[in-house]
Amino acid sequence: MHRQTTRPCRTIIGVFVLVTGSGVIQGSDTTAPAAVEAEAHALAHELLDPSPSKVRPPLSSDRAHARTIDPVMTEGTAIWIREALPAPSLTVLGGRVFTYKDVTYDALDAPVLKLRPVDDDQVVPFLIRMVTTRGGEIPKGAAAIVSFPSPLIFNPRIRNVQAWVGSDSIDVSVEASKEEARIDLRVPLDGLVIDSVQHSEQAMMIGIAGELVLGPHGPIPANRFSDFADSSFEPKLAGLASLEIGRDIATSDDRERLEGIADKLASPSSNSYDRVVAATAWVSDRLRYEKSRATRSPIEAVEDRSGDCDEHATLLVALLRAMRIPARHATGLLYNFDTFLAHAWVEVGPATRDGTVHWFIVDPTLAGTAGEGVQTAAFVQFSDRLLLYPVKPAVHLENMTGRLTTDIFLNWRKPGARDLSDPSRSNRLVELVTSSIDREISSGAERLADEGLLLHRQSASIVGSPYVIVDRPLADGRPTTIQLRLENEERLVLDLTTEIGSKIDEAAINELRAVYRSLSAAFFASKPAYHNLELVYLRDRHTDWLHTVTLRLGRYLLEHQLDRVLKRLSKANLLMAEESARIAEVADASGGRNLYLLQELARRLPSGVDRLQDE
Repeated sequence: MHRQTTRPCRTIIGVFVLVTGSGVIQGSDTTAPAAVEAEAHALAHELLDPSPSKVRPPLSSDRAHARTIDPVMTEGTAIWIREALPAPSLTVLGGRVFTYKDVTYDALDAPVLKLRPVDDDQVVPFLIRMVTTRGGEIPKGAAAIVSFPSPLIFNPRIRNVQAWVGSDSIDVSVEASKEEARIDLRVPLDGLVIDSVQHSEQAMMIGIAGELVLGPHGPIPANRFSDFADSSFEPKLAGLASLEIGRDIATSDDRERLEGIADKLASPSSNSYDRVVAATAWVSDRLRYEKSRATRSPIEAVEDRSGDCDEHATLLVALLRAMRIPARHATGLLYNFDTFLAHAWVEVGPATRDGTVHWFIVDPTLAGTAGEGVQTAAFVQFSDRLLLYPVKPAVHLENMTGRLTTDIFLNWRKPGARDLSDPSRSNRLVELVTSSIDREISSGAERLADEGLLLHRQSASIVGSPYVIVDRPLADGRPTTIQLRLENEERLVLDLTTEIGSKIDEAAINELRAVYRSLSAAFFASKPAYHNLELVYLRDRHTDWLHTVTLRLGRYLLEHQLDRVLKRLSKANLLMAEESARIAEVADASGGRNLYLLQELARRLPSGVDRLQDE
């Protein structure tokens, strides 16, 4: 990841809280076999330093672009997720550490792994280690639960699962819920006793390993769906194919009204797929898109003739269930270059002629906002639109209290490869990988502090505020100031600001526009690159006076194209040579990645604190 320091590394406790040391893991060997050490070294290296090509082609597809801005599932790419309250949660993959430890965030903004429709047809090996601290006998009914969100379009399942407590194997049950789109792994803990308690509390290690199998997802010809018949579904789907009072509707009158609408939509065709298309078209035509703070019921949406994505999806689900077609409301993120926001859509599973159920995505909201000339069917049964499902496994203890630290490894080995079935070996692997990553990241923070490369916060009183790199007049005699900041989303933001009332510095703005156009053409094939490259104009709301032009450079450019970005900014006379050199030094000391995070860690080191006080 970066050049190693010459002296021993100081692990940064409290940010990467590693559970190591004697007595913490039951049954763990004090010496690691060479095979485990080799596998741990390879896994840690893959997580932190995948050695990407220095020459990258332009990002011309949604699939390639989305991978640059958020932790998304990528086939064969190792992923580590760590949760250890009160320390911040984090996700590590491809040398990138995602953490939002210093800012208040919405659940969808947290470093949660995302799964896209294009990520189908793969096997995801997982290894999960939970460490909980408790003394004495485990309460009756206690269990460790791991829940995998499981979008129905993939028909997901768990195979080759095994579990252990300490060094002993233990039974684990697997239960899938179609209605909640979730797979639960349950490890019973009641009746267990922690042996040889040397302190008031002792850590118990719980491990689960297996493979998450995602089936292929994609459209099939409409003629493969069955002619509609009110046939019975398997019990797990019955609840998704019927209207229920209290869940979908409030009263029997609501049921009667929705079933009446559904009957009219179903009358032209007996084909279940055609009914899905007809229902989608009706919802899209009926509802005008309007952002709503309060979620409305399907009947309220029909009466108001408006709603946002939640109302569109909720109404369509209700109509499909009134037709006895299995459907469920899905939520996550929508991303297609110029859009990246929370979104809701529908998963629907009509029966096929061979008696199976084929699940696919329907998006009534986008169908209604697509404009004239675009068929509603284009938003039914598609596989390439980037709707991102949050898929981070949720881990918790049931009927039991205690501190819980969780390490989740996904794609940690090749599917079907030899498993580490020995609990002691698996425990040791996790311990070696996490400690190796902590040492590597900590050494980067040390180098920043020791080489005097710490940046100053924009606001000392606001936690998580940006680090200011440049803040000065653009040039003598010009009314424009330039400020360059490193923000906690791991992006650079450059502002050109003209004092209100002064003449607009058109030359400076044109220089910044030229930089934007050059970067866009070079790296994004001149297509919109939301969250990676943006040019924003800010005006005074009272006078409409243009006062600030902002260039935002996202994580992809910061990590892979920083040298070329700095050259363009210097050539446009926006950065001085010494400023570009300092930014390059900070990036080099950070290994080219996690620049903001390592600034945060370096400030917590004694040398970092001393350095800031000296300045």
